[in-house]
Amino acid sequence: MEAESTITQNVENEVREIAKPTLRKPMDEIIEFINQQQRTEELERVTANFHEKIRRRRDGTPPDYQAFYEAKTGVYYIPDGLGNFTSVNESGVKEYLMIEKGIISTRDKSGFSPLDQALHDLHKHYHVGYAGKLAGYRPGIEVQNGERILVTKGPILIESESGDFPVTDALLTRLLGSEQRAYFDS
Repeated sequence: MEAESTITQNVENEVREIAKPTLRKPMDEIIEFINQQQRTEELERVTANFHEKIRRRRDGTPPDYQAFYEAKTGVYYIPDGLGNFTSVNESGVKEYLMIEKGIISTRDKSGFSPLDQALHDLHKHYHVGYAGKLAGYRPGIEVQNGERILVTKGPILIESESGDFPVTDALLTRLLGSEQRAYFDS
């Protein structure tokens, strides 16, 4: 039994030795391909960052991230899939910016990443004084009394239908009288 085990072990070792040069070449090719991919992705990131810096200098404005920061609470708001905004913490907004907006977290020579710049932009340019529901307003930014308000969820509007409305008609006639009702209906 020990002899069989030793023979099996020797055969396995010989197969490994024979296969090494054969496996090494494809592995080297795979490693080179991965390195090339990484270099390409890095070049694309650097190019995108360069174009963003040029655009920012030209326009003087940050990109529209469709994300907002409520300074009083330290909460971020991002769009949900239903046309409203949902609250997230810093980790959630970073995930949103990386996945949805393609912003990278790799730091450059200055020690900051495009993701750091995006968070700075949210704090400086996309902050709101209040975020929440606001009766009668659709989701988005509103300005009231000089304060930016993020409406996070809009109203559910009832669809109108043509037809008779006997209960409402009788109520309005009793409330206003027939003379005033004529003015009301016009």
